Amino acid sequence: MGDAGKRRHLKEQQQDIEVYLGFYLIAVFFIGWSHFLAIMLYWQQQRVRYMLSNETQLAFGRFNTMVHAKVLDKPFCPGIIRTVYEKIAAQMASMGQRPEAPAAGGENQGFMQKAMSSCNIF
Repeated sequence: MGDAGKRRHLKEQQQDIEVYLGFYLIAVFFIGWSHFLAIMLYWQQQRVRYMLSNETQLAFGRFNTMVHAKVLDKPFCPGIIRTVYEKIAAQMASMGQRPEAPAAGGENQGFMQKAMSSCNIF
């Protein structure tokens, strides 16, 4: 494995650890080792990373594949758990979508022109 391959592997591991840490914070919240505010702040940071970084999106994909392989696709897993997981995963993925840019010449352009016309620097 070359130097570039090692760096790519370390970057993948870093992204995976960041995803696992978010779920770890949720798990230890129930035994008092984490605070709700810390969890919310961490997941907001992860949401922004998911929007901006393909590596983070791939890490969440690897996590999803691992959960399916080790838990959800096993015969002992109840269907309700699989259904709830899929709904939560879909909701989280939709929250991480990039916002749509407004069309050129839309209402935001009028807003910006009004705001800039009332802006006096000198």
